[in-house]
Amino acid sequence: MFVDITPLDTVFVRDSRRFGTNEGHAVDSIFPPTPSVCFGAWRGAVLMSGGYKVCKWGGEKTSNGKEWPTWFGSGKDAGSFRQKGPAIFYNDDTLFPLPFDAILNKDFNRIRSFSVTGVPEGENSLPTPYYLRLPPGLGRLPKVKGLHLISGTKLSEYLGMPWGDGEALDTSEKGDIFSASEIWSSERRINVGIDPVTYAGEEGKLFSLGHIRTCPGVSFRCDWNVKPGNDQEEPIDLVKTGKIKIINLGGEKRPARVGVIGPSSFNWPGGPAKSELGACTRDGKTCFRIYFATPAYFEGGWEPVQGDRHILKTEELEVPVELLAAAVGKPFSLGGYNIEAQGERPIRKFVPAGSVFYFQGEAEHLDDIIKLHASAIGDNEFLRNQGFGLAFAGACNPDIFSS
Repeated sequence: MFVDITPLDTVFVRDSRRFGTNEGHAVDSIFPPTPSVCFGAWRGAVLMSGGYKVCKWGGEKTSNGKEWPTWFGSGKDAGSFRQKGPAIFYNDDTLFPLPFDAILNKDFNRIRSFSVTGVPEGENSLPTPYYLRLPPGLGRLPKVKGLHLISGTKLSEYLGMPWGDGEALDTSEKGDIFSASEIWSSERRINVGIDPVTYAGEEGKLFSLGHIRTCPGVSFRCDWNVKPGNDQEEPIDLVKTGKIKIINLGGEKRPARVGVIGPSSFNWPGGPAKSELGACTRDGKTCFRIYFATPAYFEGGWEPVQGDRHILKTEELEVPVELLAAAVGKPFSLGGYNIEAQGERPIRKFVPAGSVFYFQGEAEHLDDIIKLHASAIGDNEFLRNQGFGLAFAGACNPDIFSS
């Protein structure tokens, strides 16, 4: 079930910096919201609208005598809840971070591939056998400032193209590329600490919060479902029947409206067809790309490594692969608050959205590689089920790895 979450006010999702007395006095917002924000808003709305309000998390009975639902999960388990997303939705299309292996020109009317090049023998200080360099004829990166987003329609074209040898994709149509300033703006809020006894301002407690205001027509699109094979449909039914219309999105209980999208009117960006990925096969090896639309978490840091092997893990699959090259941004740090434990979650480092990995896998695993498209990939089950690691598979030019 696809839903649109439309903010009715500003959005405040604090970043990972420590904040409080004798610490930082200013904090910024993360935008777009992380999967955990939308997932927590949905699960919290189910808790309240379904009559499961409790005095203590996970109690045997709720405050009105109902049995605590085993399918609800816990602070370390998603239970039966499954989410993919969120993705920004605007102008009748989804918007995603521009892939890190794409070079946007200064006029915003074309993206171009880096050249994937083998590392010379004896000079390999990299953990991969290939690296990305500027394509021939491009002396330096264009001076393009700020975050840019690519439409889901254009992302599908990008994923279906053989990529990695200086190829170019036209993005001159209106709606192909957006700058962040066209989608949201920042607002600074100055607050004071309040004495809980006198309700007067506390001396020395002045702090600043960075809120985000989305432009009219902007929403967040998510795919909300329950665990495959589970008969419990209450988390979905509460939304479909309209019992959940307003949720608290992010900090300060900022309201957002939830609307269900028709089952046939939307899907995630399409990936390459089986024949297109089959054309990326040489000598029994299929080369492909994985683009991450949301931050991904791997136990091994920035790469999906298990022991001495690379493995792409989803809820249903474990696909062994060989990592050839990667375009990865700086780590995205995220903590949060654990309601069950009544304390802060440890800060983890995630692969940022927009990162692209070049892999090769056995041709006999082609069907499994295709199933990686629009799945959640990562090493932590709880984070995957929240929507972290939403991945789209793409073709790549196999000739660049022929040597």
